[in-house]
Amino acid sequence: MKMRYLLIFAILLLSIVAFSETTKNKCFIKDHISGNNIIELNSNVTIYASDPTNGWCKTRLFIIIDKSFIENVESIIEGAIIKDYYRKSPMIGKILEKLIPFEIFTREDGNYEALIDGYISYDDLEIKSIPERALENIISSNISFGDPKLIAFTKEFGFNKRGDIEGYHYWELYDLMPEEGGIRIGLFFDKNNYLVAIMNNKRFINYMFAKSFKVERNYQLHLVQANVSDKLLEKLKAKIQISD
Repeated sequence: MKMRYLLIFAILLLSIVAFSETTKNKCFIKDHISGNNIIELNSNVTIYASDPTNGWCKTRLFIIIDKSFIENVESIIEGAIIKDYYRKSPMIGKILEKLIPFEIFTREDGNYEALIDGYISYDDLEIKSIPERALENIISSNISFGDPKLIAFTKEFGFNKRGDIEGYHYWELYDLMPEEGGIRIGLFFDKNNYLVAIMNNKRFINYMFAKSFKVERNYQLHLVQANVSDKLLEKLKAKIQISD
């Protein structure tokens, strides 16, 4: 089951243009909240993190490990140098104590790729690398997809256009943290390319929306503009099965 998840995860990674989140300084990943430091990371390292709870985020790190640091094809030894999966070569940190990753498998070159889970302090994340925080800074009641800030945002975080839904142009960002799952952020634009609604999972977006609705599987739909016609709204609600 874990191998199947890892393969799906790897395919998703290959389809993404840019990534979040990143570390803002040298920091540590712990095995539990306020637990032991298991990994030391450099600044500007790509990781995946959940929303914080009491200042701590669950995190997932996708790395490359030289075969000399692998023991019994299942564990990574203390002192192992870890490399960035995305940049393929730079050293991004080191293993501080022997650990067994969530998943590990062999690469064609004989080295290894691994997924490691842990916890990171929210204070160690670069705030601008968190999609929800970046979105909060640019949305307004009258912003179009032609706005340079919004175009840069969708490109930076790797949004994909998923076609039209009931007259709306729809872009989405997938969430690679398993406990969050599914679509992280969905952006709906009207026929004139103005942002009218945002759909998101249970991650928090701090913005005073015109109106919000609950959606199946813990999703929410937020209206950015108050003047969305009732007819189009009802079509959209029916399409994505919203419950008031």
